[in-house]
Amino acid sequence: MSAISTVPSSSGTTRMRTEILVPLGWGRWRVLDAQGAATGLIEEHESPRGARYRALRYRWSSRSFVGIGEFWSADDALEALRGS
Repeated sequence: MSAISTVPSSSGTTRMRTEILVPLGWGRWRVLDAQGAATGLIEEHESPRGARYRALRYRWSSRSFVGIGEFWSADDALEALRGS
């Protein structure tokens, strides 16, 4: 599964941005950039009000994940990873 979006650049042109989502089991996906490098994780978990999606950014310098936030949709979690 991959997610493709158009992202406007500062020059006014539009470029394509692609992330690859690799399922790691129930409710967990690794997010890779177009070159195949890991950029983060999206984890689904249940809350009293429904499913929530946690975005985690991978930091190469520390080889660890940093929480970006929790969202009501996987698309919002992926968008947060793009912007972080």
